Amino acid sequence: MSTSHISSERSQALRYVDLCFVVDTTASMSPFINAAKQQLVRTLEELAKKVQIDLNVGIVEYRDHPADKMGFVTKVHHFQKDLDKLQKAIQSLTPFTGHPADTPEAVLDGLKAAFEKLHWRPRSCRFIILVGDAPPHAYARWAQSRGLGTNFPDPFPDHFPEQCPSDLTIESATVIAEQKLIKIYSMAMGRDQRTLASFEVLASATGGMGCLADASTVIKDILSLLDAEMKDLVLDEKVLDAVTAAPDFDAETLATTLGCTRYQAASSLGRLGRRGFLS
Repeated sequence: MSTSHISSERSQALRYVDLCFVVDTTASMSPFINAAKQQLVRTLEELAKKVQIDLNVGIVEYRDHPADKMGFVTKVHHFQKDLDKLQKAIQSLTPFTGHPADTPEAVLDGLKAAFEKLHWRPRSCRFIILVGDAPPHAYARWAQSRGLGTNFPDPFPDHFPEQCPSDLTIESATVIAEQKLIKIYSMAMGRDQRTLASFEVLASATGGMGCLADASTVIKDILSLLDAEMKDLVLDEKVLDAVTAAPDFDAETLATTLGCTRYQAASSLGRLGRRGFLS
């Protein structure tokens, strides 16, 4: 494969944005599901306006254990680019009508499915938007370890108080997200403090943002981040071409070669390095 072809492929990858919605579709989401779907469609529409990005969107639905009583634990809608199909998939999200077995849901199973079953493109900007109204299993144990209050009235206690069946914890989920360079953003529907506390940690620990039932701040933050990544796209492409042609580079040489400041060259190298273009 020629150097120019490699460079062209990498330049295209600079525009890759992979986004996965991880959505609770259990019975308790019934009061919130229409609002949640509207928020997801808004996010999709706003991102679609960013003409300089190459957008892939997937959806993971999660419910709870056992699968035979809940229909499924997780259901994956793989990444695709067709916005009409994606909107139809979002509108088809339907909460389970059965009686809840317990309050916590398979939140961590949903994240695990997103991590493992979706094909995240190499070097893409990666986001998960987590939407739900209940905490993950073993929440009380996690909260106690952090000195948080756990004494909430709960008619449906946790059937998995020691460990989620996914084998993930809130901490290990954030570690995997960081390893995969995925930022988690979260929307806690309703006002359950356990959900808000756990969703906030899942988001903030990965560099994302948590909020209460309103996607506007999440959308704004993701768009700002993408603007920051894309505003120097022309320079990043030139730096990538130069580095591909002459891997033995430094910021000073690049600045002289490309006619930019040393700071601009170093900043570009930092952006490219974070996304794995220089490895």
